[in-house]
Amino acid sequence: MSQWKRQEFSQDPCRSAGKPHEEQHSKGDGGSSSSSSTSTTVDEGDEIAGRFRVGQLLGEGGYGCVFAAHDEVSDRALAIKLESSHGKQGQLRYEFEVLRYLTETIRVGLPPPGFIPSPPERWRETKVPDASSSLSVEYVPDAIEGIPAVWWYGGHGNYKVMAIERLGPSLGSMISKKRGRKNLSLHTVLLLGVQIISRIEILHRCGLVHRDIKPQVYIIDMGLSKPWAERGAHIKCATDRKLAGTARYSSLATHQGFEQGRRDDLESLAHVLLYLRIGSLPWQGIRSDNKRKKYRLIGEKKLETPLDELCKDVPELETFIRYCRGLAFADEPDYEYLRGLLTSALRRNGGELDAQYDWKQTPQHKNCTRFI
Repeated sequence: MSQWKRQEFSQDPCRSAGKPHEEQHSKGDGGSSSSSSTSTTVDEGDEIAGRFRVGQLLGEGGYGCVFAAHDEVSDRALAIKLESSHGKQGQLRYEFEVLRYLTETIRVGLPPPGFIPSPPERWRETKVPDASSSLSVEYVPDAIEGIPAVWWYGGHGNYKVMAIERLGPSLGSMISKKRGRKNLSLHTVLLLGVQIISRIEILHRCGLVHRDIKPQVYIIDMGLSKPWAERGAHIKCATDRKLAGTARYSSLATHQGFEQGRRDDLESLAHVLLYLRIGSLPWQGIRSDNKRKKYRLIGEKKLETPLDELCKDVPELETFIRYCRGLAFADEPDYEYLRGLLTSALRRNGGELDAQYDWKQTPQHKNCTRFI
């Protein structure tokens, strides 16, 4: 039986708590009713809100953990994400609101390209509602493929809980030592790139930048996402920002302290694709006793690494990265152009957009691309 209890919660339940959309969250180099229980642990077999049966622990990070779960009301396999309710501020409610907004936006129709959306006022609230109050969302089947539909938010003992659609395994897990892979084939990487660009475009058209594109996720983690527009206008390009996201995949501009925009999500994607193809990146393994210095050293290594050498297997990715780095902060990326670069690389290597991924022959992995 799996039991989850973060030791640090007993001292400082939300060590990094703060407004979930502020520049104080960084990650390392690589990655209506509620229960009256007052337990500080969550076990397999527990029931939350009289409907969600807790399954195995899927993963945990700096802000909480994710469990498999079964919704006994809808008879669906879901995932539940937990965060300590002891902190005055947290990111889970914000993430719930983001996913709810995406669901609502897809229901009425995506904004057209070039449109500047305005975020809901509720995103600007800094107060986190009491975890004992719960909110449900009407389920929209396959609202956005690859982005989990959100079902429920509420409290359970000492935790805030969000129930969401459970997707497949992460891309990072597909090249783990356990699976015997060090990288993915060029064909698969290019197919993924085309698909992920389209999903990032959907987020951007809804007015969001993700700010933490990476392969090592069990679900789409929207906790660091942020609106790129306010009141019908693009946000300003602030400077001296702390690095938000995962340093290994961050853009050069992010390392240099600039506010992240749409261009940065796409440059991060290029770094992810290179990692998936090569199995490592030149700036991995940099060590320092100071996190700020480590991030600076990673950024310097990215800057000094020749792109033609880094992208020698896929020269189109060199063009991709140079295009992203050449965009002004408020420029709208040409997503079709970027998809075209990867499609050209695919065809130059004798491939087609055929969905024949490396794991296609493995039945249990048939949906493994649905989490990016």
